[in-house]
Amino acid sequence: MIVKLSKAITKKAFHEKGWLKLDNAAKLFPAIMSNDLTSVFRITATLKEPVIYPAVREAVAITSGRFPYFSVSLGSGIFWHFLEFNDQIPRIQFDEETPCTAFAVKRKNEPLYRVILKRNMISVEFHHIITDGGGALEYLKSLLYTYLTITGKKISSSENIVLPGTDVPEEEYEDAYNKFFQKLPAPDKLAKAWQLPFKINKNPRLRVLHVEMNTNELLDLSHRANVSLTEYFVAVYHHALQKVFLSHEKPGKKRRRKVLRIEVPVNMRNKLPTRTMRNFSLFVLPEIDLRLGDYTFEEIVQSVHHQLQISSDIKQISRFMSSNVSSEKLLLVRLMPLFVKKMVIASVYKSLARKRWSGIFTNLGRVKLPGEMEEMIDSFELIPPPPNPKVKVSCALISYRDKMRFCFCNISQSLELEQNIIRHFTDAGIYVKLIKND
Repeated sequence: MIVKLSKAITKKAFHEKGWLKLDNAAKLFPAIMSNDLTSVFRITATLKEPVIYPAVREAVAITSGRFPYFSVSLGSGIFWHFLEFNDQIPRIQFDEETPCTAFAVKRKNEPLYRVILKRNMISVEFHHIITDGGGALEYLKSLLYTYLTITGKKISSSENIVLPGTDVPEEEYEDAYNKFFQKLPAPDKLAKAWQLPFKINKNPRLRVLHVEMNTNELLDLSHRANVSLTEYFVAVYHHALQKVFLSHEKPGKKRRRKVLRIEVPVNMRNKLPTRTMRNFSLFVLPEIDLRLGDYTFEEIVQSVHHQLQISSDIKQISRFMSSNVSSEKLLLVRLMPLFVKKMVIASVYKSLARKRWSGIFTNLGRVKLPGEMEEMIDSFELIPPPPNPKVKVSCALISYRDKMRFCFCNISQSLELEQNIIRHFTDAGIYVKLIKND
């Protein structure tokens, strides 16, 4: 069923142009995406009652009209890709075995996001071209609010919810990277990182492991270490990577290129004044250098804490934004035909970017809902995009009330990394529950 969106909203939203430029982060994805490297992520809300399909269909039609900048498909010009408004709601489908599958980006009659249903779960999958986890979560919260009110639930407060039917401010679809761009010294060059030695899975390549822990117990654990929850998890990740390295290290071999480095996205909306719903994340890259010797967990915790405190400072992280945006402003780059740009971007990503980190960890934070809605939602979950063949495993964290969900996306034949991470928490006295979503 195709439902047309409001023309009044779309004309206002896109200044009657009907298209948007890709933001700085989005320009990477058309050059590197494939059936395996899909650049698609999923956020799931598990409700306390079974989902009613007709009500979801109505809620999607209403909610999507409030987010017209998501109802776009990928267009191609001579010099750049662009987002073309397609005036349609996302596809609604029932869950399949493999999450985060590729979009048919050349298809012009549907947006680059979809809604997925399964028993009492409502999920949204977004292509990273149009938004990041922060923007996708705002859409899902609005969809849940609309769905619950349609099904007769009483919700007296709409705090922390983007309400359907309200005006669409220009700030929600601005390119915040360009808005806050300033020319700054480039960040330091990074040595190549060590990467997991595991073999890649055959089809189906992607495996997802869902884990649940108690939020309060984890907060207590991190507070006892005098660090934030993100810092604690990144330290656990580093320690697990070190264990894998040591278990596969050949005796007597000189440690070359043995830097363990984890890519940690930072939601820049928390640091700069913008309400953009498009991509606005940058990355910090805490590391430990095993050429200096092995590290205790306590040493890693302190190192990660100080690195994240320094590198996520607005002055330091802005250097990465400056470096990324500066390259697209070069005259040579601007005049380069699109097919050449794509080849250059793919080559740089393959030869440099994906060799710079050993793992990826995303913490979307704590989901906040109006009190009455909280009683109707059991949990949230974030599945990150499938990792590239060098990194092999990525992790994502999201918390809601007393439940914290941790998801591993793995394209390798080994579960050694996940086992090391889970064992750390069980050894610390944390109850770890493996979740089956099938």
